[in-house]
Amino acid sequence: MIGVKDETVTEYLWDRTPSVVMPILLHGGLPDGFRISAPYYKAVVAVLDQFDVPTAGFHPYWRNGDLLQWDNKDFKVTAYSRPKAPRLLLVVGNLSKEDGEVTIKVNLKHLYDWKILKPAGMPRVIKPGELMQVVERMGARDARILEIGPHHIKLHVKGHSMALVEASGHIRIQ
Repeated sequence: MIGVKDETVTEYLWDRTPSVVMPILLHGGLPDGFRISAPYYKAVVAVLDQFDVPTAGFHPYWRNGDLLQWDNKDFKVTAYSRPKAPRLLLVVGNLSKEDGEVTIKVNLKHLYDWKILKPAGMPRVIKPGELMQVVERMGARDARILEIGPHHIKLHVKGHSMALVEASGHIRIQ
C-alpha cells in the first residue's frame, strides 16, 4: 500500500511555505493559511501583528528606491514603516533557486523629520538616520544576518525563501 506519513506532509508544507508566503508579503498581501505550514504561518502573522502592519506605511520594492537599495538582482525588498518612530519591517525575498547574499542600504532620513523631534540619547552619539538596532524576526531556518552597519544590513537567504527583519534608528522623544 502506498501512503504518505503525516511527518512527510508536515515537512513538505514547511519546506514550501516560505516560497508561497514570500511573494504575497512582498506585494503587501497576507496569505490565507490554506495548504501551508500552520506553525510557519502563525509565526509570520505574529511578526506582522506585533509590528501593527495595517497601520504602517507601505514601501513596495518597485517604488522604494529613496529608502532602500540592494545589490543582488535576485532579491526584492519591501518595507513597512512606523509613522512616528524610526522603525522598519523589511520583507526580504530571494527569488532565485540558489542561496544568496544581499546587502541592503537603508536610508531612514527620508522617512522622518529629524529636525522636529529630538532623538533620545547622548547628543555626541546621536546620528539621525543611522541604524541603531537590527533584529531578525522571521527566517532563522532560511536566513541569517551576516553584517550590520550604520546604513546597511547584509543577509544570507536560502533560495526561494525570505526573511522578516526589523530595523530601528535612534528613538525620538516627542
